Amino acid sequence: MSDARSKIVIDIHTHVFNSNYLPLKGIFISWGVPAFLARPLTKVALALTSRSRLNSKVAIFKRELSKDDNSTFNLDNEIDTMSEILAVDYANALGQELSEFKSYKNLEESSVSRNLSEDDLDLFGALVDLNNLVGDEDTTKAIDEIKKILNGHEGGGVDLQLTSSELVKSSWKGYFIFKLFRYLFRKISTYVDLGYDYFDFLREMTKSEKAILTRLISYYDDCDEFLCVHQMMDMSVPFDDQPSFEFYDKQITRMHSLEKHSKGKLLGMSAFDPLRFVGKSKEEIEGKLGYALNNGKVGFKLYPPMGFMASNNEENLQRVIDIFFEFCCHENDKERRDIPIFVHCNMAGFEVSKGSGFRNSHPKYWYEALRKFPNLRVCFAHGGGSKGWMESKYPWGHENNFASSVVELCRYNKNVYCDLSHLDIIISNNQNRDKLRDRLVSIVSKDDEYKYAFKDKVMFGSDWHMPLMVNDIKKFFSQLDNIFEDEQLKGIKHSFFARNAVEYLVLEDQVKRISSQFPTENLEQLNTLLNKVYAL
Repeated sequence: MSDARSKIVIDIHTHVFNSNYLPLKGIFISWGVPAFLARPLTKVALALTSRSRLNSKVAIFKRELSKDDNSTFNLDNEIDTMSEILAVDYANALGQELSEFKSYKNLEESSVSRNLSEDDLDLFGALVDLNNLVGDEDTTKAIDEIKKILNGHEGGGVDLQLTSSELVKSSWKGYFIFKLFRYLFRKISTYVDLGYDYFDFLREMTKSEKAILTRLISYYDDCDEFLCVHQMMDMSVPFDDQPSFEFYDKQITRMHSLEKHSKGKLLGMSAFDPLRFVGKSKEEIEGKLGYALNNGKVGFKLYPPMGFMASNNEENLQRVIDIFFEFCCHENDKERRDIPIFVHCNMAGFEVSKGSGFRNSHPKYWYEALRKFPNLRVCFAHGGGSKGWMESKYPWGHENNFASSVVELCRYNKNVYCDLSHLDIIISNNQNRDKLRDRLVSIVSKDDEYKYAFKDKVMFGSDWHMPLMVNDIKKFFSQLDNIFEDEQLKGIKHSFFARNAVEYLVLEDQVKRISSQFPTENLEQLNTLLNKVYAL
């Protein structure tokens, strides 16, 4: 990143979950993967992920896909690479000690063979299922050879001392692992645009939570101070597909463990899916919300494309949403809550049905919600999205331009904010970057005309590790950093990268509220961050 970059950064929009936290099969099918392929793909992903424990060290998947603006992405080559990495990893689980890596020097070597675990057997079962779907005579014979290994017999002429390069070139029957992975990914690519970043997103989903966190914070290790805020997702009800970890309570408690492990570099917002609570009592709904807040969470994420809006829902669903809103901004003589809500707001994303991103995320539904609950503290993620900021679909000021509506909501509501996360159109396009800069200059130059200044409402967020951001967070940050070096925006750079997030999160009050939920080391780091933010 550039030397001129902001030295205090709060990334308000990140993710650190892996495949155990998502209804993968439903998501894959929503992407266009046929069910007959989505099932084995899910089993493979979950089996690989299960072998990466929360407390295990960052191990095998060290190779980062890399590209530059002048390189040509070759999907077949990346599929071969991914399949080889997975094949070598599993071969290692079968007892193979990898002595060298000729093809990929950045892949961390594993010098000690692992003992086979139940998770390794689960992966083998997934490969057997895949073989039944797409296998041939050679792969079926190889299955039998691996069964011998699993049963304690290394017979069959299996060479367990192959390097990764030799693995895919030799006649070793374990080649079937590589072959089946490759077939699976190539077949899926005929249904889904498995571009460069989608491929790395799938790979990221097989890492442990700690490994994902390690990669995330590495992007900010040259900052004086930084904080990442992760956003959870609860999508099992809309996709009718249960993840490996139940949201209540395993996902929340594991994320709390990760937050404590971060030493004050990570805080989290729980997810709230109103569909889960239709027909439930107010006491049960508020009990679950309280449970999340008592496990370190500093707010809630809403994801409307899952099948709801902020207002104008059918009666039973709207009742749940209103209970949620009232809980977050409740105030009486005895107590006052001011809990941040973080809402997805662009025309795309994970969709439970085609077009639900546009239909349900529309900012128009928030005018009524904010009229009814004027003290709601809300951040519109993505600031309405790339299409709005670039006016690629609707002109600025059009009712369907999400970005201009979000700016208006920020200008007329005290506690409404937005982030500029996942604006991937500026990553490698300076013309789009300059267009975004000019729009921001135009907006803040008119701040005096409105009740609330937009310069005090807009924040930095990346949306890492979502597909289009997983490999490009450095470039994205650099482009935004460049924008706020403009003479007319330089004065609000610190607000954009840090100060506004402190205000949105009500971070000083939050640190006091969660003081009993985190180690002293975490709290000291958060207070150090606050002091430095306020000092500038």
